Amino acid sequence: MTRRRRVGFVASAVAGLAAALVAAAGPASAAAPPLELTYTVAGTTHIAKTDSDVELGPGTFTAAVDVATGDLTGQLDLPKTTTTFKVLGFVEVTSDVEFVPAGPATGKIVSGKVNVETPLNVRLSNVRTLGLPFPPVGENCATGTPVRIALESGPDFNPLRGGKMSGTYEIPEFADCGLATPLINTLVPGPGNTLEIDLELQR
Repeated sequence: MTRRRRVGFVASAVAGLAAALVAAAGPASAAAPPLELTYTVAGTTHIAKTDSDVELGPGTFTAAVDVATGDLTGQLDLPKTTTTFKVLGFVEVTSDVEFVPAGPATGKIVSGKVNVETPLNVRLSNVRTLGLPFPPVGENCATGTPVRIALESGPDFNPLRGGKMSGTYEIPEFADCGLATPLINTLVPGPGNTLEIDLELQR
């Protein structure tokens, strides 16, 4: 074998060995799977226009967290609840309330601090005043556009345990509430509503 052929043979062998090692090792930086977290959620929201508190939960918040970037997506699921407030200071109104997911919650975890925005439609049903049925609102009485609640974790929040989150939001006008639509839009929509929740990681 001539010197030139020997050099070519060695170069080919080295190239083949390198290719085999790369194939065996796989991609150099394969993405880690997202961290799946599920929390139990309970809390309260204060409706500014009616000056009333609505108890929330227990429900769940599920999140998938990209461990490399801290980006998260999830969903907040809350059961139907009931609110009571007074009109003109003495006319008592009660209603069933649902916060229905209108898309995924999105946010980010940075150094343990969490910021999340979740879109929800507020749905009203079984509205009564002075114990008597309100003008029927039907099954489709809900905010015409989603409520977008921006939540921020408190100082003691730990993503691997849970903790408190709070935020403010604006309630847009309602639609499809039948004859009660104008009255509901006079009483309920507006800014300055607050929400506080406790999250506890499920084991």
